[in-house]
Amino acid sequence: MRFTTRIVARGAGGVGFVYNPRMALMSTSGWRREASIALLWLAAGAVLLPVLIYLCGVTFLGSYAGASLGRTFGTVLGGLGSGSPASWLVVTGPYLMILLLRLLSFGWRLGSARHS
Repeated sequence: MRFTTRIVARGAGGVGFVYNPRMALMSTSGWRREASIALLWLAAGAVLLPVLIYLCGVTFLGSYAGASLGRTFGTVLGGLGSGSPASWLVVTGPYLMILLLRLLSFGWRLGSARHS
């Protein structure tokens, strides 16, 4: 993700500095940065994945009685409260995938550092 927003502000004594949101995120403490990343990907799992599930179902399987986007949201988000493993996997899936990619990247770098 690339942030291009830069805000020039005047500090004490009229000295200007550039505010870059990406640098602000990178400079936050580790747990705050991780919480921001987790919140972003959990929100994506709760909002985007039910939409994609519905669209893929209608596109590839065709429409059927009682199928609606609202019902898909209700099923997925309602399943969270009842402890449905499928609902939890849908919502947490994007964040778990990011964690897996980060773990694989760490292993890759660790392995290449040992061989150099």
